[in-house]
Amino acid sequence: MMEERPWKEDIDTFGLCACAHVLLWGTHIKVVKDVKDKWRQEKNIRRYWCKDLWHEFFSTLLNSGGDDEDGVGVGFGSGHEDLRRLREGFEGHMEGRKRELKALLSHFHNLVKGF
Repeated sequence: MMEERPWKEDIDTFGLCACAHVLLWGTHIKVVKDVKDKWRQEKNIRRYWCKDLWHEFFSTLLNSGGDDEDGVGVGFGSGHEDLRRLREGFEGHMEGRKRELKALLSHFHNLVKGF
């Protein structure tokens, strides 16, 4: 869209990035091109935010992979395999933190029970 090329599902993947950006940083997304000519979010991902996972999320969903036979952009982020890989990455991350999350929920439950 920023390059005024035709697009299909790119608006949906950009919208997903924009929502995630607001949740992470509390501001609207601004995108820039990096030295490798790839689109990325302007703000840097904090080191304690599972940097690799979020980098893959934004990189995959913000960049398209070229044109199909109709000249319409085929986005990496639009492909089912790419979305499945991202989902599995986030699920794996959450599965690894399940014990920690359960302990936090139990702690907060005990705090609230005292009121």
